[in-house]
Amino acid sequence: MKKLLKFLPILLVLVMACDKTPDGEIVKQDLVVGTGALGAIGKTWKVHYVGRLKGKLNPDSTIFESTRTDNKPFSFVFDGTLSPDGFELGIEGMAVGGKRKITIPYHLGFGTTGVKDAAGNFLVKPKQDIIYEVELLSLPEIEKTDVTTGGGTLAESGKLANITYVGRYHGTTTVFDQNNTGFSFRLGQGTVIPGFDQGVSGMRAGGSRKIVIPPHLGYGSRGAGYNPATGTYSIRPHETIEFDVTLVSVE
Repeated sequence: MKKLLKFLPILLVLVMACDKTPDGEIVKQDLVVGTGALGAIGKTWKVHYVGRLKGKLNPDSTIFESTRTDNKPFSFVFDGTLSPDGFELGIEGMAVGGKRKITIPYHLGFGTTGVKDAAGNFLVKPKQDIIYEVELLSLPEIEKTDVTTGGGTLAESGKLANITYVGRYHGTTTVFDQNNTGFSFRLGQGTVIPGFDQGVSGMRAGGSRKIVIPPHLGYGSRGAGYNPATGTYSIRPHETIEFDVTLVSVE
C-alpha cells in the first residue's frame, strides 16, 4: 500500500462473501453496496481506507495506516501489484459509492515478516491478521480542459502533432518533465502513453490544454525513470500526472 465505519443499522442488508484458502479465508462484508460504476481490473481506483490490526478481544482495534488521517485518498491501478495481496482480493467486485470491511488472514496480508516503520518498530507484526475498511470513491478517467481554443488544423489519428509541454505530479508544482523547444509525435501510433495521445487528440493548432492522466493511462504500477542507486523514480508508481500542453502545429 502507500506506506508501506462503523457498522450501519441492522436494517441494512450486509453482503458477506469468502475467498477460501488452505490457511484461512478473506471475509468481505459490504457495509454499503455501491450503486455507481463497477470497479474493473486494469482501471484506476480512488479509495479511502483504514487499516486495523485484528485483535482477539477488540477486532477493530489499532490503526496501522489510514488515508483519512490527512484526508488524502489513495489512487492506484488495479492490476495485482499492490501489497498486501488480500487488499485487491478483498475489494474485487466493489462499485463506486460502496463501503466494505475486509478481514485478511496473515498469509494474504504481511505474512511472516510483518511491516516496520522508519524507526524499526512493527506496524504489523509477523503472522498478524488485519482488517481494511475501504470506500470506493471513484474510477478516474482522463480529464481535458481547454485553456485556449486553437483555430488551426485538428489533431487527429495519423497526424503529426508538434507540441510544447510541462508535466507535473497532479495537484502539485513538482515538474518531472518539460519541453519548451518542441516535441513531435504521430497520433494514434502508440509512441506515447495512452493518456497523452488521448489528451492531445481533438485539439487544434494554436490551442493549449490541461490534461490530467490517471495511472492506468499513464505509467501504471511500474512508474518511470527508476534509479536503482537511490531507489527513486522520476514518475512514481500509481501516480496521477498532469500536462499543460500547447499545440504548435499539426502536419
